[in-house]
Amino acid sequence: QAGCAGINFGADSGNASMLAALGRSFSPEHVLEAAQFCRRHDIAVMLDLLIGAPGETPETALQTIEMAKAANPSCVGISLGVRVYARTRIADSIAAEGPMEHNPAVSGQMTENKPLLAPIFYVSPALGTMEEGIAFLSEAIAGDERFFFGGSGDDRDYDYDDNRVLVEAIAAGARGAYWDIL
Repeated sequence: QAGCAGINFGADSGNASMLAALGRSFSPEHVLEAAQFCRRHDIAVMLDLLIGAPGETPETALQTIEMAKAANPSCVGISLGVRVYARTRIADSIAAEGPMEHNPAVSGQMTENKPLLAPIFYVSPALGTMEEGIAFLSEAIAGDERFFFGGSGDDRDYDYDDNRVLVEAIAAGARGAYWDIL
């Protein structure tokens, strides 16, 4: 009645250990319960997944994909790689591995970026390179049209800051949840 177009849940992971590593206080079961509640009440659901944090493995990533499928959402956005911010648990964890500029799991602006104001991303080495991680996740979602990646640069890219489809839709008067427009 209030005009809610849907709810986007920052589910992040379907693995309890990864959720704890990310500092989350909820469980995969909580995500499933919330999604099921929304679906029972005809509320569209998007799940945002964050894959590739320190400790991520192919097994934990697959658990996350399976949890997302089980939630039966309207759509699922996948971010492969974690943005690293100064003075966070993740930054401290990565720094413990050695200098970031020598860490093959870290990408982005490595020089003249001491406070990490320019984007730096980390992808767990267990998932391989960024390209290997994308291939792995693409196979795991097996063509399920509800899933889309951030940063892909194509029409199914849900990076809101540089998406031609979204920009054109808003210019044409589209309103509502960006993920629903996409």
